Amino acid sequence: MPNIYNALVVKGRDTIGQQINVTCEVQQLLGNNRVRAVAMSATDGLMRGMEVMPRELSSVPVGGATLGRIFNVLGNTSTTSPIHRPAPAFIQLETKLSIFETGIKVVDLLAPYRRGGKKSDYLEELE
Repeated sequence: MPNIYNALVVKGRDTIGQQINVTCEVQQLLGNNRVRAVAMSATDGLMRGMEVMPRELSSVPVGGATLGRIFNVLGNTSTTSPIHRPAPAFIQLETKLSIFETGIKVVDLLAPYRRGGKKSDYLEELE
């Protein structure tokens, strides 16, 4: 039996043959070799009888490699581009100001973000 807060991985294939890999965290021991767990991603396609394996302890890296990165609950980065990039060529620079469209109408109307500002850089990284 896993301990509370341990991670479990459910692996298998759904009814149409797609690979399923869902990580869950144990929240409660119910007895009779059963646990209650919270899934960390979508549970579409999970069925009774799928293989459940213990996962290595979750850890998040620290140090210089994590600066400027965004992590999900499993410790995976959501960005793949490096944090240091070469400067753009002088010809590519624009001097005219433009608005970064967030796609949220209320934000774009009441509090527009300037393209090239700190907020727009963060929002572009999430796209």
